Amino acid sequence: MTIKDYEISKDVFNRYKKAFEELLSERYFEMLRLQLEEGKNFSEVAEHFDISATRVKQILARSFQILEKAGYVGKRTVIE
Repeated sequence: MTIKDYEISKDVFNRYKKAFEELLSERYFEMLRLQLEEGKNFSEVAEHFDISATRVKQILARSFQILEKAGYVGKRTVIE
């Protein structure tokens, strides 16, 4: 499963922010928040945490898996 499989809108994030904060570790939540609230890209989030952009993608993908198990997000469906 990759990060491309998921999508969370800013509205959904704001609606469930408290629940997301409780479900995710502090680091996972902060990465998600930086990306969704502040609009930072993977490289900018990586720079903030002094890690690689690839590692950020892995952590965010894991975050989405956790949120999916809790029923807050689902896989993005693309209809062609």
